[in-house]
Amino acid sequence: MAGQGAAQPSLWLSHHRPRDLNRCVLLGRWYICRRCLLLWPLCYGLIAVQVGLRAPSVHALDLLLPLLLLPPVLDYVELHLGWRSYSAARTWLHSPLLALGLARLLFRYMARPLDPVTWLALAAVALPCAWAAWRHHHRNL
Repeated sequence: MAGQGAAQPSLWLSHHRPRDLNRCVLLGRWYICRRCLLLWPLCYGLIAVQVGLRAPSVHALDLLLPLLLLPPVLDYVELHLGWRSYSAARTWLHSPLLALGLARLLFRYMARPLDPVTWLALAAVALPCAWAAWRHHHRNL
């Protein structure tokens, strides 16, 4: 048979199940999570820029972080609660916003680990996402 024994693309840097490959991009022989592919390199790069520029650990513009993080968090929650279907375009749009917000929060954390504003903002992002992921997981058992 033709194709028998041919190497199948594998999941690499992907936390998705094989049935969710639409949430991944195929690079060479590997499927990589679309959100992670954009989110983490941008996030780490933006942290490095802040370190390199010796950015202040607290800035008045940090008050805008909730506005920056709200669209990607809402999208994630709505997707995992089944209120909206997956969209690659929304993922490409929201991931840079999430990277920018998380980079700023992680930079603040590295500079001032006990800063309550950072912890409140991280909780505002992490708790709704964790709850939605938990609901999604238990709904699909």
